[in-house]
Parts: sequence; C-alpha cells; structure tokens
Amino acid sequence: MTAAPCSAVICESGPLRWKTQINGVPKLQGVFTMRDQEGFPVDMSYEIAKERGWEVDWVEALADAARQSILKYDALIEEIRMLEPAKVESVQKIFACGLMSCEGKTFCDKAAHLYKRMRESHLPNAKSAGTDASEKTP
Repeated sequence: MTAAPCSAVICESGPLRWKTQINGVPKLQGVFTMRDQEGFPVDMSYEIAKERGWEVDWVEALADAARQSILKYDALIEEIRMLEPAKVESVQKIFACGLMSCEGKTFCDKAAHLYKRMRESHLPNAKSAGTDASEKTP
C-alpha cells in the first residue's frame, strides 16, 4: 500500500475517506453516505474495513445520519449494535459530547454542525489540535 501524505480521499468521485488514528489504525469515513446515496450496505462497508485492518468511524457516520433525521440516527445505532455491540455505548457517548459543543436549535442542526466540523477537520492540509494532520490514501 503506497501512502500519499496530506490526502484524505479514497475515491475522488465518492464520499469515502480514511484518517489515521494515533494508534496507526485507519478509520473509514463516509460509510453512512455510501448507504444513503449509493445504497451500499453499512455491514458490507464494515466487513471490508475489518478485512483490511481498518475501523469504521461510527461517530462520523452517526453525525451524517443524525443531520438528516432522528429515524436515520436510530436505525444506524441498531446497525452498529448488530455489528459491534461492545462499541455502541462508547460511540454514543463520544457523539453526544461532540453534539453538546455544536451550535443549532434542533438535534439535526447540531448534528449537521458536528458532521461539517468532522469532515472539514479531515480534509487535506487541515490541522486540528492534538491530532495528526497528515492524511493518507491506500
């Protein structure tokens, strides 16, 4: 796998990206967008990520679902519960903490703000406090 620094895009024409965590494990973003826009199942994205030693960025996926509707958020929580039951509670807590720091009058407004902030912070050349700003593509 050849890595190009400062690039967060896996597919130039699609929503998938990955970022490298502090522990070095890539985290796949755009999983909910792929399901919502392209009809690609979340469980298949999860399995592909798992086969490659990656993790799915469930917090980003929840923010994406929640910015659209509480029903999509609830449905995604159930999918996460089926795929990674041990992570549901921690993912929800991280999402809730991120949501509390966001502007907006409604749940969906706050989620949209969180989603935008997360996606912008992982664009090439983005710098966020306490994270590695160098992004790579597989």
